[in-house]
Amino acid sequence: SVEGINPPLNITFLKNPSINGSDPQCSFWNPILDDGYGDWSSEGCEIDENYNNSQDVVTCFCNHLTSFSILLDVSPEIEPTEETPLALVLEAVTYTGLIISIFCLIITIISYLSSIKLRKSEHGQ
Repeated sequence: SVEGINPPLNITFLKNPSINGSDPQCSFWNPILDDGYGDWSSEGCEIDENYNNSQDVVTCFCNHLTSFSILLDVSPEIEPTEETPLALVLEAVTYTGLIISIFCLIITIISYLSSIKLRKSEHGQ
């Protein structure tokens, strides 16, 4: 590959309007990374510092020639859930059940350990 281009090469990508992605990164596939399996790298590339997410194009400045791509974060933004009265009641029931279960487990273990008859192998006699 050709490296060390000065001034950096200006590469402009048109964003796909059907993909609602954010945080674009100018990247290329580097087959040497990850023990020879390859991985995306942004080494030697920078995104235009004037970029904002409402633009239809992404401009990259790279100092080498390879196969470039734009990687976008397309994961949905998860909004915090509301603390509804039902959610609070369900949370209280869950913790109450958990506490009762742990308490009963402790009683069962103590009963088993304190009773010699239960630990003997002569069951039913």
